[in-house]
Amino acid sequence: MLINEKAMKRYEEEEREIATYIKLKFDSYYQEYWQCIVGKHFDCSLEFELSRYILLRAKDTFILLFRYN
Repeated sequence: MLINEKAMKRYEEEEREIATYIKLKFDSYYQEYWQCIVGKHFDCSLEFELSRYILLRAKDTFILLFRYN
């Protein structure tokens, strides 16, 4: 099971808890400074490197994950 699937199964609709879980897992697996935004609706303006950016969609929820250091 993928990290995002585990987080969503464990915390259901608690977006903050889902984001925290995913961020901490990525920090431990791929070094620190990952940021995670989870929600059904959000706008953002960010700078990121292509190899350090992930955008996932799970049903009607988006997960934006990027590394910033």
